[in-house]
Amino acid sequence: MSNNINDFNLSPFAREILNDAHQIASIMRHEFIMPEHFMMATANLCNFADENNRFGDKFERISEDINKILAEHVPQAEEEIEPTMSSLMKKVMNNARKIIQQEGDVPIPATAIVIATLNTSECICNSILAQHISDKEIADVLSFIMSIDGKSLRGYDLADNDDYISSANKSSNDWMKYITDLNPLRGDVSKNIIGRKKEMSRLAQILCRCDK
Repeated sequence: MSNNINDFNLSPFAREILNDAHQIASIMRHEFIMPEHFMMATANLCNFADENNRFGDKFERISEDINKILAEHVPQAEEEIEPTMSSLMKKVMNNARKIIQQEGDVPIPATAIVIATLNTSECICNSILAQHISDKEIADVLSFIMSIDGKSLRGYDLADNDDYISSANKSSNDWMKYITDLNPLRGDVSKNIIGRKKEMSRLAQILCRCDK
């Protein structure tokens, strides 16, 4: 498994997040890029992209809480180092690739990496995400991330990949046409999103089908 971000075929937004995660780890003098660095970078960029404040200050609070956990529990190197992917981050990346493998050789979207993180019980950041994003809200958050995938937030330069351009221009609720929302019938929305691998993998397949 690769230690290098550039060895993965990533969507523009996913690459931007991972580059920021690398920078966060470097600034904090952490030896490894962890899923927590990835989710902190995701929250920062999503907060920047959420121009209408659709999710309130959720992304900001997620970033702050993850930063606190990293500062308190991850040891710092005595001098600047070049961070590489941790074994857990590599596991997440390979699981993200498996999520979209039925779609063929397409770039891994940020959404798939987020879902792979949520499905990896060892990720400390999952408990923080569960505190701020309810089971009922997760689909909206994933759809929001998918809506900004395929373009760079720094200047909003659209990717060359036509599939991602098409996806980015779609309504963030287009995916609702392909499912039946059972939340109103279920009533109880207190269950965590962590561990629901079958449901999350199916949702990932729906959200990641940019050309269908």
